[in-house]
Amino acid sequence: MKKNLFKLLAGFVLLLAVAYVGIYSYSKFYQNGDEEDVVRHYMTDIPVEPSQFKEDFDDIHRQVEKHYKLYKQKGISMDSLYNVFAEKLKNEVKTKTDYCRMLMEYFASLNSGNCYAYFKEYTANFCPTLIDGRVFVNTLNDYLRDNGFREKDEIVSIDGIKTKDWIETNRKYFSGSTPEAKTFNTAMNVFNNPIDSVRIYTVKRDNDTLTLCLPLKKSEYFGVAPGLYPVEYKQLNASVGYIAINSMKDESVELFDSAYNKVKKLPFLIIDIRRNSTGSSENGIKICQSLLKNEQPHCMNKKTIMTPNPNTYKGKLFLLIDTYTYGAAECFAIDLLESGNVTLVGKTTGGDAVNSIRTYCSRHGIYFRLPTHSQKKSPKDFQMEGIGIKPHYMVEQNVIDFLDDRDTQLNYILNWLGGDD
Repeated sequence: MKKNLFKLLAGFVLLLAVAYVGIYSYSKFYQNGDEEDVVRHYMTDIPVEPSQFKEDFDDIHRQVEKHYKLYKQKGISMDSLYNVFAEKLKNEVKTKTDYCRMLMEYFASLNSGNCYAYFKEYTANFCPTLIDGRVFVNTLNDYLRDNGFREKDEIVSIDGIKTKDWIETNRKYFSGSTPEAKTFNTAMNVFNNPIDSVRIYTVKRDNDTLTLCLPLKKSEYFGVAPGLYPVEYKQLNASVGYIAINSMKDESVELFDSAYNKVKKLPFLIIDIRRNSTGSSENGIKICQSLLKNEQPHCMNKKTIMTPNPNTYKGKLFLLIDTYTYGAAECFAIDLLESGNVTLVGKTTGGDAVNSIRTYCSRHGIYFRLPTHSQKKSPKDFQMEGIGIKPHYMVEQNVIDFLDDRDTQLNYILNWLGGDD
């Protein structure tokens, strides 16, 4: 009897130990949406030796096939995808850098903006502006200014390759849920390089053409980028208020409430989420409830009912969107769109209004990111991933306005309302 009791207790302890290990593993690799445990390496320093490339890639592919459920809806054959990259691995990949570049291409082939591997890179810590397929620098950081760049410079070539051709050649390495988002994300990386620490740029400035040699720094050199202020507001004229929501992080909710109280009585309100690609859809819900007129379900969960706040906006509402509008900001836009209480102006969004993003790690230490949900549709049948939100009025920033510091999209609304800029 005592032996049986001892065996029973030993089995129970073993079960608890297994459960603990399982919970720990799940917490570390399957609930790590905030990336806090991710270890990044420069490509030449990854902890994977050439003899381990195939084993490592097989493990990555196995995890992707298990957890990335969107591949079926996107019409991706995982067997065919594996065969393509296994062939590359066999015939083209010789060095650690080759392997990392192959992984970038592999994850980009999954056609989701939230599929990518984590690598360190050399950088100038700056995102340019993409207008009509042309790349400009605007609101320069000190590093670019100290290295000879000036406001409104146009980048006409990168390392001797015309910018348009450089973007087309490098699209295969950058993730995106739509072709437009993939192009945009590629253009945003002209000042980043995972391989080399120097880039040569040909720059058009007024009537001159210049060549600038830019040393790129390790990402640690700059620390954490300051980013945009989460919420900005102003009164554009006697009847039009403007609030830019640049993130859906926790601090944005209180900042929005403060800004909203200053403009809520104006007959026209413009909400700008063109530069918003971070944060939580839960925060978007809290903000959205100040802009709704009736109860409605949240786009990601029909059981979550959004209720208008007592001081909800009574006037005419406009929402500015762009390709950079992404993730939680897209959920916010869909909720407003399905309320019937907003006019959307700008460009089609990035097409990735998803939650359930998880971080995984390969057997040999390559960290990567995947969305784990199946395809979802909003209460009014909008597909939440793979299709961007189209504005009611498609308006693109044009180069002439940009060079003269005019906001084409914002001015479109003001001109429509008879306002002035």
